Amino acid sequence: MAADVEPDEARRVALPGWARELVTLYESNAANQFILHGNVGDRMMLPLPEGPQLGGMMDFLLRVLLPRFDVILSYDVGNGIRVEKGEKTFTQWPYYRENTNLPKAPFNAIETLTRYFRYCGNLARMGRERIHVACILRAADLIVPGFQGGLSYELNAMALQVRDWTTETLLTEMPLATFLIAENLNDLHPQLVNNTRVARIQAPLPSAEELERAFDAMAPAYPVALGGVKGIRREDTTVEAASSSSHGVGKPLGSGGDAASTGAPGGGDAASTGAPGGGDVASTGGGAATAGAAAWRKAMAQQLAGATLASVEGLLKRHEYRQDPIDPEDLARLKKELVEKDCNGLIEFIESTNTLDDLYGQEKIKEWLRQDIALWRKNETEALPMGYLLCGPVGTGKTFMVRCLAGQAGVPVVKIKNFRDKWVGSSEGNLEKIFRLLHALGRCFVFIDEADQALGKRDSGGEDSGVSGRLYSMMAEEMSDTRNRGKIIWILASSRPDLIEVDLKRPGRIDVKIPIFPTTTPQEGFALIRALCRRRGLDVPESAYGALEKLIPDHLTPGAAEALAVKVFRLVKTHPKYAPGQQLAKGGTLDALRDCLTDYRSPVAPEVMDFQIGLALQEASDLEFVPAAYRQRKH
Repeated sequence: MAADVEPDEARRVALPGWARELVTLYESNAANQFILHGNVGDRMMLPLPEGPQLGGMMDFLLRVLLPRFDVILSYDVGNGIRVEKGEKTFTQWPYYRENTNLPKAPFNAIETLTRYFRYCGNLARMGRERIHVACILRAADLIVPGFQGGLSYELNAMALQVRDWTTETLLTEMPLATFLIAENLNDLHPQLVNNTRVARIQAPLPSAEELERAFDAMAPAYPVALGGVKGIRREDTTVEAASSSSHGVGKPLGSGGDAASTGAPGGGDAASTGAPGGGDVASTGGGAATAGAAAWRKAMAQQLAGATLASVEGLLKRHEYRQDPIDPEDLARLKKELVEKDCNGLIEFIESTNTLDDLYGQEKIKEWLRQDIALWRKNETEALPMGYLLCGPVGTGKTFMVRCLAGQAGVPVVKIKNFRDKWVGSSEGNLEKIFRLLHALGRCFVFIDEADQALGKRDSGGEDSGVSGRLYSMMAEEMSDTRNRGKIIWILASSRPDLIEVDLKRPGRIDVKIPIFPTTTPQEGFALIRALCRRRGLDVPESAYGALEKLIPDHLTPGAAEALAVKVFRLVKTHPKYAPGQQLAKGGTLDALRDCLTDYRSPVAPEVMDFQIGLALQEASDLEFVPAAYRQRKH
């Protein structure tokens, strides 16, 4: 008996994790309806007996999970009901003989499918014939969409019928499996998503390991793109088209146990019945991959994690057509382009050549951040915060600090852009897509600028039909997921942290609150201006401080100091008075700086600056972050 079980278990292991979970739930009779969401529109590897191939979600269901089913039906609003398998069996249905034109409209189509399921259930109940039926609703979010507060009779009736497929005794006693495919859960009718009898299965973006296996399988088709890099000979890129250990055959849904006793279709062993999934994958004799080519494919897979397999395949096709090998130095740029395109502009990778050394002052803050980066590199994830809050008056350099952190850390820093949309449910769907990407990236910082406006409110007062509240709930849940500690670190930036919901910035979501202040003394202001002028080739001697001390503005921010330095540089470059002979003369630079300081007007009203300084003081999680000049100040 053990020998019969082992091949099935080996084939089950070859399936991706989400597919193994689905098989377990069905064969244990824990669920017969599955909402497949997430990366459902992507290409994926199909572990087939003849060797791994690329295909879509429909291919995976039809060829890998459902080969033992007698009848497989599919429906979408564009094509109507289609018989994917078992047409001969399906056409024996008396209703079909009288109505050979299957309906295309959603309401009639769902009604027809339900009628057929009940017909099969009645046959099984009478002991006549046990037909294994599977049904796939493609783009289910267009069939039963999740309109908030929808009062449509037909829409609600369809949702109820699809829900009945999981609760009606006649249907649960027969071998029936139904699949609802939708990219985002929020786009589906809540009656379906919230059904306790349905299994929500998320198909994630491909991991680095899955990309590596895909590259191994695709190497013969793309020898130049995958193997023509410097140091790796093209002839070294031949790999086995399939490996029994890496690309074993997936166990079809319903292939285990006895159908009569478990209710699962297709009892017995796949090898003995001759159904797809039996036997081991034979080696194609292509020879083992060379160490150099294999190492390159592994490195490329790790670098491109976060991109869809479809976009990566498109990249390989373009490079192969041009006979242009992928250069390792281009991988970061290629990943940025692929991922940002996949996400339709919802995110942006922050690229930076700056490091924390480029950040003026803030020594205690820089020390803390360097320690966190060192802990991350040592994999001491339990010592890492779930997130940071950067708060301080406008112009204090919160965004620049993130850029410096990006250059220092050497891990992706993702900026979440505007994910709000005017269409019902689109904002929530956009946020789902962003979360899927973050999980696929592995380790990353996630930057949300102007967090007080972007994150939403617990209660929006009904002004936006509850969208802000739902976005707030989704964000709060994701930020507090302790499984992400050491993988995803959130960075919120705001000059008005008081407008961020308290729950979103509590410990467990935001553990470290970093206040960023303007200068506290004229000497600090002079040093800041001098450093920014030096970056532009303007020499301001330290000895000039005495002459300029009374002109240095109070509470000077890096943004305002940057504007001053640019103005000085412009005067020196364009006005003969400050640049005699077109040279950057010391005297001309000092005169230009003096005149700019004399004419200086603060870009922020003093009362606003003072208020925002007080907010930053209130938020600070560590007294060491606060300059000595502010520590005794009352908030």
